[in-house]
Amino acid sequence: MAVYRHLSSAGTTELLPRHRYESPPSPNELESFVSDLGIEATRRDVTDAWLALAGDEQFRAELTASFRRTATGPDMFYHNWRDVLSALVRLTEPEMVVETGVRGGLSAAYLLSALDQNARGSLVSIDLGDTSVLPADLDDPEIGWLVPQRLRERWELRLGDSTTELPSVLDDSTDLFFSDVPNVILRDELAIAATRMRPGSLIVTCCPAGSAAEATWNEFADAALTNTARATRWVSEGGRSDLCAGILGDDGAGGFEA
Repeated sequence: MAVYRHLSSAGTTELLPRHRYESPPSPNELESFVSDLGIEATRRDVTDAWLALAGDEQFRAELTASFRRTATGPDMFYHNWRDVLSALVRLTEPEMVVETGVRGGLSAAYLLSALDQNARGSLVSIDLGDTSVLPADLDDPEIGWLVPQRLRERWELRLGDSTTELPSVLDDSTDLFFSDVPNVILRDELAIAATRMRPGSLIVTCCPAGSAAEATWNEFADAALTNTARATRWVSEGGRSDLCAGILGDDGAGGFEA
């Protein structure tokens, strides 16, 4: 499949992977990931969640149409690590999902698509609102421009600093929190989540191997989480990155501090 029209020479790399291989999960890999988290789901449940996304022709068509608004990213829908996010939402059926770090809104689109298939739940997304990170050739650049219009009724976008916004968004009604932010503020976000979300809620982030984010996540997991799981996000000659997830324990932050 020819996924990209242009690479980084086109001038904007916001939508482009900085790696050689992005790993779409198989049903077996998803089953292992879900099992490690302790989510109650049969093999059929996991396979159905995977197939529902793979077979969603409307969602594929909507993303493909959005991608084609710019010459600096994918030109069609393709399987990637966000399949895991979609499966988690399908299997856990959350009422409230919160994410930080929206930019183009691809992850938000996957989360909202899964909520829509569940016919329940909503997403609150927080982003600084800097449109300079978006493709320069967009006619009307906006944070979250990839999110299909039909899915936006379940979506609230808040523009602002996540460490300022999160305390008023995260609470014991939040079922899943996805942090996709620079390493320098990941610790602050995880500390807020651990003190405000209820035990048993799901926390997810991205951790390049050997990075400050991975060290922060490992410390957080030891202090605040029970079951944890990892899925391959991407691999390259220079290393790899994982999607990391865990279940918040009864002790909350457990000594983890910002």
